[in-house]
Amino acid sequence: MEDVAPELLKMIRADFDRAIEQSPVLKSVEEKILKGTASYVEANQYAIEIGKILANAYKNNISSEVLPDGKMYYNIANSIIIPTMKNNYELVSKVSAQIQKVLNDNAGIGINAIQPEMNMDRAEGIVNRVSDAENYDDVSWILQEPIVNFSQSIVDAFIKKNSEFQGKAGMSPKIVRKLTGGCCEWCSRLAGTYIYPDVPDDVYRRHQRCRCTIEYDPGTGKRQNVYTKEWHRQENDDIINVRKILGLFANNVQIKGVSDHVIVRMNERKVDVADIIDAIENPLSITPIKIDEKGRKSFKQIGERATVAINPETGVLTTVHKTHTRLVKKLKGEGS
Repeated sequence: MEDVAPELLKMIRADFDRAIEQSPVLKSVEEKILKGTASYVEANQYAIEIGKILANAYKNNISSEVLPDGKMYYNIANSIIIPTMKNNYELVSKVSAQIQKVLNDNAGIGINAIQPEMNMDRAEGIVNRVSDAENYDDVSWILQEPIVNFSQSIVDAFIKKNSEFQGKAGMSPKIVRKLTGGCCEWCSRLAGTYIYPDVPDDVYRRHQRCRCTIEYDPGTGKRQNVYTKEWHRQENDDIINVRKILGLFANNVQIKGVSDHVIVRMNERKVDVADIIDAIENPLSITPIKIDEKGRKSFKQIGERATVAINPETGVLTTVHKTHTRLVKKLKGEGS
């Protein structure tokens, strides 16, 4: 069977790039960023436009007629959808980071934007759904509005990540959710202004075709000691717990240190010390040593709940992240 994925991916990217160049919406947002007047309203506009452009590129190039047996097999879906959704994530993240920097500067906050990770579970869920159907045309809608919704969710995640970070640092960020058009009862209940930490998670969620805007006001940038103390206390607790890792052996390398980056990532990615210890002591897999562009060596130990990277020369644990569910199943022989 001929692999149609490379040619389809090429055509989708070509359509996408042409539409990007011609979009007045994207140009308008970029101009506002340069002028320092952009807000998360513009980030949401950018995300919707990027999502629509990718959805149209899918629609223009993918159908049962061009797929083998009319089916979007998993390998085809994975080769096409994951890289193009990652590209959307990168584009929307870049614009969101620029806008967050504008808001921080205007509020006198001298920190960079905090970037959330891409929601790979969501992307992989889309791949699984389109590849489960016997006929692609029956599920082609999954590559339409859900792609726009995914792009919007990147902006929402940016707002959540940065408001939580600044809130824990002692500031008083505000989240404002506004209705757009004829909204449903669920959205109507969520509309309003929230001040950290009293921000329910539902504020950042949206159903299909939801165009409500979520805006972020970092406030004055002034710190509140009560929150600052609480945050530093949590940070100190993490440092104390991380000491339990020191002296353990991973792939015959003794853990002699843990980078500050790991402490930050543990909080951001909600990884516990117990998860790290499990990855060190009971790895599902150990990757070969790799050397990055700066000449630094590292190997990874993949655990059931966390994956850690370790420098074999220094014994320093350099980064950590959660292990994807699909990878765990594959390594445990429960499916590809």
